[in-house]
Amino acid sequence: PEYTSDAARLLAYFAALPEGDENRVLSAQHCGRGAQVPEFFQSNIAELHEKTGQWVAMMGADYGPGRDMEGEPDPAITNAAIIDYWKAGGLVTLYWHARNPWTRGTAWDRAVDGDFAALYTPGTTINEVWQADLERIADALEELRDAGVVVWWRPFHEMNGGWFWWGKQSREDFQALWDYMFHYFAVERKLNNLL
Repeated sequence: PEYTSDAARLLAYFAALPEGDENRVLSAQHCGRGAQVPEFFQSNIAELHEKTGQWVAMMGADYGPGRDMEGEPDPAITNAAIIDYWKAGGLVTLYWHARNPWTRGTAWDRAVDGDFAALYTPGTTINEVWQADLERIADALEELRDAGVVVWWRPFHEMNGGWFWWGKQSREDFQALWDYMFHYFAVERKLNNLL
């Protein structure tokens, strides 16, 4: 679907970075999740700027819980920092360590109970759990869209590794899971600020 004009412009910017040129590299700094984000921003990005006079090009954060976290990190805290960085001229990347929908453990919990295809098959019990997770994340991404923030969206990262529940799935299952999420976010929720 149609990107926002800022998303289209940012995608063109990335594509136009000169091949083979040292200026093709953009710096980024991950700032954690939820309540960690303001603290990590201060100690990793703002402090770097104070010492060097330079800002990193891209700020990263995560909507999912860490390996040892109880509960969900608050996306409102993450979003506030992201919106501020975007308005100051910075770029944004977000990834999502999605909880295991079968066990509700963290992303590192590899237990998949039953057929993986049930996850993206409407009407199954596990699909209802997954859909609720997608709705919660879409709500957070919608706040960023409404604030004009373009997000380099990175769900299901490192999918060829075996350390996350979504990792090392068949090509067909992974593609179907991606397509299901894409359709919900881009078509149904109109999150046209995601790259």
